[in-house]
Amino acid sequence: MTELEFRQAVAAAVRGVLNVYREADALLRELAEAFAATEASFGVVAKRITPGVSRRSPDARYLRSYLATVLAPSTADDEVLGDAGDDDDDDSEEDEGEERPTKVVIVPTGGSLVVTRVAIYDPDQAEGFEPNLRVTVLSNCRAASQDVAADAAFRVRRSLFRRIVRAADGASAESVQPKGTATLEGPKKQRTALAFDVATPPIVKSLWSVAPDELPTLAAQVASAWRDRGRSAR
Repeated sequence: MTELEFRQAVAAAVRGVLNVYREADALLRELAEAFAATEASFGVVAKRITPGVSRRSPDARYLRSYLATVLAPSTADDEVLGDAGDDDDDDSEEDEGEERPTKVVIVPTGGSLVVTRVAIYDPDQAEGFEPNLRVTVLSNCRAASQDVAADAAFRVRRSLFRRIVRAADGASAESVQPKGTATLEGPKKQRTALAFDVATPPIVKSLWSVAPDELPTLAAQVASAWRDRGRSAR
């Protein structure tokens, strides 16, 4: 390979990778807009969540195997506040003590979250992996190992949202318990692990089969499933 061929190959590879990320980002953005247009008016609470860098995944700083967005229903009495922000300055897997105070979302007991995730590639499956869109509804947010008041709420930081995305990705049981802890609202600021019910079986679609005009239907399907679970299970 000549120097010119090398430069051309690198330029083509970089353009290709960046285009994939742009397309995945656009898909999640359009899907979020479709969710916002549903009766529940789902709003984004954490966007552009990406894998954390660790000893097992040192390349995650440069190659994102997935992009994800977390949404929550925005009804009139909604208690979900804020936006956990972008992931551009949150690369470390062990960063729970380093996040900015503003990157916090308040999730009430009984609250629901919708995790939308575009899996671009799997480093453990170099061949045969099919990029996909996965949508998971998590309901009945609660403290995993202690009793709290029915009107209690939890302060959820961005690093925990990343763990929630991972828990939702492997959701095959009726409930999930993400690693990490949230902070219980109140004067004592207790930390507690969270648990969620998996409201419905995750929706998984091949990335190649997802057309933009199908996103409103997909969002409406998820919103209907959330409504069927009962608004009291938010």
